[in-house]
Amino acid sequence: MWYDYLFSLITLYLVVAVLASVHVLLNKRNSRATFGWLGLILVFPIAGALLYALFGVNRVQRKARRFSPDGAPEETLADGPGPAPAGAQLSRPGYQVTGTELAPGNQVA
Repeated sequence: MWYDYLFSLITLYLVVAVLASVHVLLNKRNSRATFGWLGLILVFPIAGALLYALFGVNRVQRKARRFSPDGAPEETLADGPGPAPAGAQLSRPGYQVTGTELAPGNQVA
């Protein structure tokens, strides 16, 4: 009857809302963004979860991890003795994303 249909809709609502909410809580670092996504998911569970899947999931970090080589060195130019060369702060993140070291002799004006 109609209450079976209603029960299945409520079950679908709860499953989608809980799964999307758990993903938001585990993956969002900014508390304001987390609160906003949770509110959207709870008010509009199907549409909110779909919007979160399209716009809320940060795919840039996954892509950067995919390109990062295994066993990236912990020590970079900034960790050596003496003063760090210019741009050494970017050497570690740059290596983790691209897998290449800083080339000597390059300058940015």
